[in-house]
Amino acid sequence: MVDIEVPLEVLLTQQLMLRYGPIIGNEDLCQALGYSSREAFRQALARRDIPIPVFDIEKRRGKYALIGDVAKWLVEQRSRSFNTTTVESKSVISTPNTTIKEVP
Repeated sequence: MVDIEVPLEVLLTQQLMLRYGPIIGNEDLCQALGYSSREAFRQALARRDIPIPVFDIEKRRGKYALIGDVAKWLVEQRSRSFNTTTVESKSVISTPNTTIKEVP
């Protein structure tokens, strides 16, 4: 048996594709992007503060996004959380070779 390491983005895209198909919209999109409500999502749209490209579909209500864009953004958010950690009001930023501590 050969172990092949699959990148997280590819694995997540496949899982989301099985669940939603190539696009995601409305409530599912709000939830995937971490908005607490449709109203919060609507306000972010009005401010043009949505972290991924969203689009309309003719004769359909709501906004939609490609599953690949959602998966990529989720993986980026996860990577950011591993690179920046807050410990007792001190910011600690880790990179493979260095750790930088910033005291406020």
